[in-house]
This record gives sequence, structure tokens and C-alpha cells, in this order.
Amino acid sequence: MKQNNEKLQLRVALMVFVLFLFLTNGGCTLPPTNKTPIVTQTATQETPQAVYSTNNSSEAPTLTPTYEPIKNIGGQEKRLTGYSFITIVDYIKHQVKVDQTVRYWNNSSMNLPELKMVVPPNQNTGVFQLESIKLTGKSTLKEILLDGIVLTIELEDPLPTGDFIDLNIQYRLNLPPTQGVLGYTAKQTNLSDWYPFFPPYTEEEVWMIHQPAKIGEYLVYNRANFDLVLIVQGPEDLIIAANATVVPNLNNYQVSVYDARNISLSISDEYKILSKQFGDTVIQGYILKKMKIAVGQQLKLPETPSFFFQTCLAYLIRTVP
Repeated sequence: MKQNNEKLQLRVALMVFVLFLFLTNGGCTLPPTNKTPIVTQTATQETPQAVYSTNNSSEAPTLTPTYEPIKNIGGQEKRLTGYSFITIVDYIKHQVKVDQTVRYWNNSSMNLPELKMVVPPNQNTGVFQLESIKLTGKSTLKEILLDGIVLTIELEDPLPTGDFIDLNIQYRLNLPPTQGVLGYTAKQTNLSDWYPFFPPYTEEEVWMIHQPAKIGEYLVYNRANFDLVLIVQGPEDLIIAANATVVPNLNNYQVSVYDARNISLSISDEYKILSKQFGDTVIQGYILKKMKIAVGQQLKLPETPSFFFQTCLAYLIRTVP
């Protein structure tokens, strides 16, 4: 048991530094639900950039997601899926409310009669609470089924190859008390693999979905674009760490990352930020305050980004109790 606890603590410590080390220079179970779709049919309009609207009221801001131009992937021209979130985190109550919009492009050579999403937080009972799914644009929902981590969306009309579909998903997260990647401890709240996403769809007509494993990684991600408006309710001295630049904006934060695998966050009032510049690139890492002095002394040593990373990571491994 002691060995298992040490492994969990090591994983959290590594995640705090590794997952949230990022480049600021852009170059570098809820039980299965009833099969009852909620359908909304409205027109959609593609926009070239993310547009934020904020105010000082208690109402959540609105967000129009960014849709990436065509990318050449594996010798083929494909469009990236676009995810946008308006996310409200209650740090004290350990609850998260999410309004998520997804534009999914059918980059396969097949018309798709159904879509499948992976819902990692639904692997544990009571964490993920689905409130609604709405589809806008050219098709309508026929049926939906949430079974464990798999959300199946059946369409009245197949999604043609090269075309897109827009989904709006609203849900809540009741974060568990755990030292894992999704949950909270006395020192932090971690949001990793916290939202429904589309896995790769292969030319063998298979969605790349694996069931959760106790050992090793089981999730497969497509490259995608992410725009997040984050509202945090809690102490004023909270620090948000992410795998992208966090930009304060009045009563919220904006996080955008493009051509990436996912978007992850960690929130704490006990973080310190380590920073080291290499040429035009600034590398930042987030650690807990009790690690500040020893790691800060190490910062004078590394002269390359890789050595900076190796030095700080080695320190974390040595100091995990």
C-alpha cells in the first residue's frame, strides 16, 4: 500500500511540472443515459478567429471558436477539429460547469452514419453529468447513447466525406478527491482528460477507442484546435497552469492552443512559477511552494532547454516522499 501511495504521489508531482511546462513563443460512471436525443436545428457560420465577449456581470462570456485552415497531414489535405469551451470552475466546491462546442470534420473517405466520442471522466461513477447535446447545421440527431467512456451519436443523415458537423455539449463535473490527473487534493485541482473528444477514425472504418487501463495510457488523440474561456470561483491568489499561455481578461482567463493533442489545466494557490529563457524562447514550469528554493537554485545550472528539463525533473523524482 505504501508503495502504491508513493507511485501516486510521484505521478502528481511529475504531472505538475511536466504537463504544465510550456513554450510562450508560438514557434517552438454516470451510468448509461437513456437514448433520448435533444435536437436543435440552427444555421452556423464559420469564423476565422476566436472572438471573446466579456463583462463584469455574473453571466458567462460567449466564445466563437477558431477553425484551423486546411492542414496537410500524411500527404492529405485535412481540416482540424475545433473545440471551444466556456468553463466555470468552483474551486471550493470542486465542481465544474462546461459549455462545449465542437466542429468535427469528416476527413475519412467514408460517409459516417454515426460519430463516436471518448468521455474520459465518465469512467468513474458520478463524475460526469451530461445535461444536453445539440446539433446545429446540416443534419439532425437520431439517437445518442453514453456507455462508459463511449458516447455514440447516430445521425439521421450520414456526414459526407469532407464535410463538417457542429455539436454543443453541456455537462457538469463533480471532481473526485484523488491524486490523479482529474480531481482535487488539498493543494490543487487538476483538469486533464476532462472533456468529450473525437478520437481518430481510421481507413479501416474503426474509431480508435480503448477501455481505461490501470497501467499505461489508453487514449489516442487527433491534432485539434482549442479555445477556452475559463472562469474560476475561489480565492483571489489562485494560479492557473496550462499547456498553453493563460491570458487574464477581466473576470475570466483565455487559453488557446492550436494544432495540439489536448488542453489541460491545473489550479492552485500554492504554485510558484519557474522561468528560464533560451534565446527567444521562454520555458516556464509550475511547482509547489515547498519545492521552490531547491529547484530555484538548480535554475542557475542548465544552459540548454533539455538540460533545464532534466535537472528539474530529476529534483522532483528525488524529493517525492
